[in-house]
Amino acid sequence: MEKIEDIMNKLLTCNWFENCGILKKNIYEFEVYQVHTIKEMNKNILSNKWENICLNEQGNLTEYLSTHHKELYKNTWNKIVLELKEKYIPQILTRIKEKGDLCVFSSEIIEDVKYNILIILMSMHYSSYYKSDFYNNLLNIYLSGYLPCGWYGNYPEGQIMIF
Repeated sequence: MEKIEDIMNKLLTCNWFENCGILKKNIYEFEVYQVHTIKEMNKNILSNKWENICLNEQGNLTEYLSTHHKELYKNTWNKIVLELKEKYIPQILTRIKEKGDLCVFSSEIIEDVKYNILIILMSMHYSSYYKSDFYNNLLNIYLSGYLPCGWYGNYPEGQIMIF
């Protein structure tokens, strides 16, 4: 199990969004669908479909923990969320702002990134109990300089969209 500090180090040293809009093939060991324009990215990242998929994936994590590790979930989830929000999310936001021109990203998009990073960290924290391919894939996308921005296909079939 990778420690939160190790993941944070990767997030704080990665080149946030440097590959947005750059088309490459076979980037990951999983399939992705690349969008080509900022307009296309905005449409998908702000869609109810993407929001619902992210909420569903978080629900999978919390449902598993509350069913199979009820006391652990009950006693630690909120505490860990608060700790991550206070300790790590501000550092990531500072790093993102340092990395470049975010004028193309609205505050709603930055909120999406904050939410995803928080749940990625939560998923990693509980990874000895529950493995999430979805959040592992999102982490890999962010670390490689892309922005996960939607879902191509009918969930759960399909692919994460990246910009």
